[in-house]
Amino acid sequence: MHRRLVLFPASSILFSLGLGSILLLAVPNNHRADDRKPPPQTAAPRAAHPGIVVELFAQAPDIVHPVAITLDSRGRLLVIESHTHFRPKGYQGPERDRIRILEDTDGDGKADRFTTFYEGVVAAMDLACHPDGSIYLATRNEVLRLVDHDHDGKADTAQRLVFLDTMGDYPHNGLCGLTFDHRGHLYFGMGENLGVRYCLRGSDGTTICDEGEGGNVFWCTADGKNLRRVATGFWNPFGMCYDRHGRLWAVDNDPDAMPPCRLLHVVEGGDYGYQFRYGRSGRHVFQCWNGQLPGTLPMVCGVGEGPCEVIRYEGAGLPGGLHGDLLVTAWADHRIERYRLIPHGASYRAERLPFVQGGPDFRPVGLVQARDGSLFVSDWVLANYELHGKGAVWRIRSVQPAAERPQASATEEKPENRLAPVYDLPGEGAWERLRPLLMDDDPFLRHAATWRLSRHRDLLEKLLSNPPESAVLRRQLLLAQRLAGPSDPAAAAARWLRDDDAEIRFLALKWIADQNLKSCRAEVEKLLADSTLSLRLFQAAATAWMRIEGQGVHESRMAEFYLAKALDAASPPAVRAAALRLVPTTHKGLTVALLEQLITSPDAELSLEAVRSLRDHPDPKRFDLLGRLAERKDIGLAIRLEAVAGLSGQGQAAQGRLLALAASDAELIRAEALRGLTGLQIPQGNREAIEAVARNGGPLSALADRVLGKPFAINRPPKTDLDAWLQLLDGPGDAEAGRRVFFHPRLAGCFKCHRVDGRGGEIGPDLSGIGQMERPRLVQALVQPDADIAPAYVPWVLVTANGQTRTGLLVRTYLDEYTYADEKGDLFTLKTHDVAESKPARRSLMPDGLVDQLTLQELRDLLAFLQSRR
Repeated sequence: MHRRLVLFPASSILFSLGLGSILLLAVPNNHRADDRKPPPQTAAPRAAHPGIVVELFAQAPDIVHPVAITLDSRGRLLVIESHTHFRPKGYQGPERDRIRILEDTDGDGKADRFTTFYEGVVAAMDLACHPDGSIYLATRNEVLRLVDHDHDGKADTAQRLVFLDTMGDYPHNGLCGLTFDHRGHLYFGMGENLGVRYCLRGSDGTTICDEGEGGNVFWCTADGKNLRRVATGFWNPFGMCYDRHGRLWAVDNDPDAMPPCRLLHVVEGGDYGYQFRYGRSGRHVFQCWNGQLPGTLPMVCGVGEGPCEVIRYEGAGLPGGLHGDLLVTAWADHRIERYRLIPHGASYRAERLPFVQGGPDFRPVGLVQARDGSLFVSDWVLANYELHGKGAVWRIRSVQPAAERPQASATEEKPENRLAPVYDLPGEGAWERLRPLLMDDDPFLRHAATWRLSRHRDLLEKLLSNPPESAVLRRQLLLAQRLAGPSDPAAAAARWLRDDDAEIRFLALKWIADQNLKSCRAEVEKLLADSTLSLRLFQAAATAWMRIEGQGVHESRMAEFYLAKALDAASPPAVRAAALRLVPTTHKGLTVALLEQLITSPDAELSLEAVRSLRDHPDPKRFDLLGRLAERKDIGLAIRLEAVAGLSGQGQAAQGRLLALAASDAELIRAEALRGLTGLQIPQGNREAIEAVARNGGPLSALADRVLGKPFAINRPPKTDLDAWLQLLDGPGDAEAGRRVFFHPRLAGCFKCHRVDGRGGEIGPDLSGIGQMERPRLVQALVQPDADIAPAYVPWVLVTANGQTRTGLLVRTYLDEYTYADEKGDLFTLKTHDVAESKPARRSLMPDGLVDQLTLQELRDLLAFLQSRR
């Protein structure tokens, strides 16, 4: 239902609750603190720089549950005081949220006057002061413009600029993140809204409706007109800032299983990879978090957990050279983080520097810079989302008097903007300039060129009628066509499905799934029966099919689909094998007994996938079946080899069977058994036979030396000599043997962190397509893992309160509980209040000596396996 713009006096506010109901609220004149004694002051957060002090400015009961803060045109501090965010039963506070003005009237550094500027909304999220002095307020469902016409410290009018019409009602995944561009027009964020359908309406009736696409960034004029979507693919861009150089920054909270939270450089038309419709975890084949999918953009860097605000620090009001750095409040990490921007192509990366760290009861939310360069930060205090009666506001200032501080340079050099000329490219001669940019390695330049092409409709139609030969150009052409919004998207997507490039077919399937293009049903159904599909394309087709059929595509629903397909005797064996690979081994329907039946299938490919699922299965009963399979000589060698490798996961209990297999008449079985004996205690009576293999000098000798604990990785070049390693590892490799090395439980443990074709861990990058990487880079990644660490996979050095130091990669979070993976892929959990200090590690989590754990032939085999994954 369309709701028209209204102006209303603050003394009697008509407030729409989103579904048409109207509530009449009265705003009290001056709600003073009650007579309760203030709680004991907690220890102040610590600034890293000795010239900066953090002081308490206000605390409960004078201010409770503070969220966003801003400074008005008179320099007064305005703070959202929440009284509706998970309001507990029997809560005695005000019925609605309010904006409080906090003033220090006697200059002692403490707020001593508290008045109410505005009251009467639910789920207030953000505040911003417009250049004209009006105050913009974002609640979960609306953006209001508040004006104090008579300058009495109370809003006289509240004009609705934007309204979010939706059944979604979770407090903090709606509208948020207010900031103004250089003309005073408004950018604002919107969270994932739990995937619920919505219609967003501007003051002029402009409407954008969608569902399930994830969070977004929108723009409208200062009076709420000409609403448009700027970028998508966020989880919840809760804080944003537009800096003096025209760059838009956002901090984005992370999905359930895809940390870290992100600092993002937001550009026109950008897609940052996340879509809620494909599940909360962020790990679906159609989701990404760091620009891994074509057409998506990467993060600047990872940030702390629960980021709420980002600002660009201006001037020299605080020491330490902060001018130009970005400051981020990390709610769950009890700190304010500082990021120094580093140009990286057409965008940026950032280095995190120490700034302010608090204790377990420091929960920073809002952050604003005052005219004198000091900062104010709001503090929720407790981990509880539910209202709890606590709260504080801190001031961060220089210990040096203002007259003695250095002044910031007024001649700051403006950073180069390589994107603006691309976005503004005129139509004449556009193709000659766009063509190389569409093939550029820089994702931001590539995106800008694609966006520009989508606006040159005549050029776009000409190229679509005669597509270029280059698959890379055709991919960007598909993305440009989708951005342009063709009149018949189903016909366009179906056409791209017939392209011979696998990545283009993948993007076409994603288009079909994203927009639920039901008329493509026949084409998708045909693909699902195609035995030649890669696993990635099979996942894409399965997702598109489920969307067309009106089924959910979250993890559990997809697992049910894959299990049913694996058991469907009418499906081609290769399709059944692919489906089985995608069924989690923890699925209750995938029992050891069922896998035993599938292993006896007459189809070799399905049998092989079944024994691999058995190898990864959590049921201890698997080891007896694996042992029996390893010993059988009447089944295929490939199944026996996988069974031997899987048996080694039993550790010392498998020693007897492995020793017997080490005497097999099949050399490959002997080799696999020797791998399985690595690290086990070998009885003296059996060592002689293994020593004989070691003395033999044949291909198994290095494996035997490793079992005996003797040096085997000798006379190898320094890790820094990449050319020497390339020469050393030159030679034939067995990709299937390399697969067993990758997934072997007693060797380097690659599978604990990395996933390949649906199997393995999800701590590090998915390596299913790593074969597209050139061999020198692959060798470097193995030999020099610290050479290039992607922002999403930077581990943390953690110093605990009891003095222990651990290094780990953040895997998931739940409230104050953080789960990390160490260099062995093992998980450990810490409470945030147990961490005294954390800083980004300079080294990769991947162990430096990984290559020293493998023989040269195993390394060649592993490389052959990785290079085969395309």
